[in-house]
Amino acid sequence: MPTFRRIRKIASALAVGVTVLGAVVFGGQSASAATVTYKSQCSTVIGGLWYYDFLLTMDAPATVSRGQTVTVNIGMELINALPGPRAAHTTGISLDVILGGANTGTATSTVMWNPEIPAGTPLRFQGGTVQFTLPNAGSVTYRPSKFTWGFTEGGAGLCRPRDGFPAPVAATTQVLAGTPAAAADSVSAYWFCSTGFYGWPETFWVTVNAPATARVGDTITVTGSVMGTIERPGPRSAGGYVGRLDLEAGGATAGPVAITGMTSPAASGNDPYGLVGGSGQIALNTAGAVTFAPKRATWAVATNTSYGWTCTNSGNGAVAATTQVLPR
Repeated sequence: MPTFRRIRKIASALAVGVTVLGAVVFGGQSASAATVTYKSQCSTVIGGLWYYDFLLTMDAPATVSRGQTVTVNIGMELINALPGPRAAHTTGISLDVILGGANTGTATSTVMWNPEIPAGTPLRFQGGTVQFTLPNAGSVTYRPSKFTWGFTEGGAGLCRPRDGFPAPVAATTQVLAGTPAAAADSVSAYWFCSTGFYGWPETFWVTVNAPATARVGDTITVTGSVMGTIERPGPRSAGGYVGRLDLEAGGATAGPVAITGMTSPAASGNDPYGLVGGSGQIALNTAGAVTFAPKRATWAVATNTSYGWTCTNSGNGAVAATTQVLPR
């Protein structure tokens, strides 16, 4: 069995379609992590064949709605060879995950790096994620496939499921046919807007969309829209302005949430200025209700973002959405 330093630097010669150098549950409830034994066989282009067993953990949403994008969190622990010591962030693994069932496909995880490994303890890898969009209703499964691993001091190898030991299902998600469960509302926000030395008050209708429920440890995606009430000259083509909506999260998890990547919709006649699209994320690490209140909206000219304006309130805004965070 080779040591890490005896494996020559061969990553560039491994034409395997994955790389060792390296990516949200959108409105789903997360299942407890499942751990399976993954038996692999590994080789390098200079020859040799070695067998490694891993405890592999995948944490995927238990249920989502059709059309959502899910994030699967991945960790691996080598259980039959190569114990520490090993310095942190010196060995990385990138794993292919096969999606099966109602939706199919393959995606490559972000790199999993080892933490510091004390002497005599198993080598483990953490922090990998992979994402899939699930357009079809039904049950889907996640299985490990081939992976590469490499070492910062040089060397790499290619591994795949061992002959005679098919890769096990490590997690499942039930994709529901309905629309995503969400806690959304449109609230009125009376904001003061300013650009340069000019300012004006305006009432806006702000909509925030967030999952109705999540689990502790989930990262959720929040979307929204903003529409003013003052008539503006038109027509205007879509995308003439870009912007963002800033929210304030409160309750069990508090802090700012920015919905970025928003653009102005197409407008005709005297339609007010608005913003749509974009998304923001927040990690929910405490059980309880989390509220989202609009705080500020910003517009900028798409062709020259140094020109624009900001509208904000001086106090606490009305709650526009609430997510109930359940224990894992």
